[in-house]
Amino acid sequence: MVALLLGGHHLITYSLAVILAIAACWVLNIASAARLSGITATILLLVPNLGPIQQTLVTRVAEVGWGVICAMVVVRLRELAMSH
Repeated sequence: MVALLLGGHHLITYSLAVILAIAACWVLNIASAARLSGITATILLLVPNLGPIQQTLVTRVAEVGWGVICAMVVVRLRELAMSH
């Protein structure tokens, strides 16, 4: 979110945001989350925001939440289909 506030949609800003997100995961000793943090930075920075930064945050969280719910439903339906 800081990258959006400071640099907008520039290649340098995007690159630094991804590198810093991944590095933060390594520093905090949660390397398994590094790839997800890079993907999250990509989603936040490459999809244009049309409103205030707070609205963008809420919209992105809702989009990711919807994606997680859909994935859980698909996995559950597959488990049910495989068990019968």
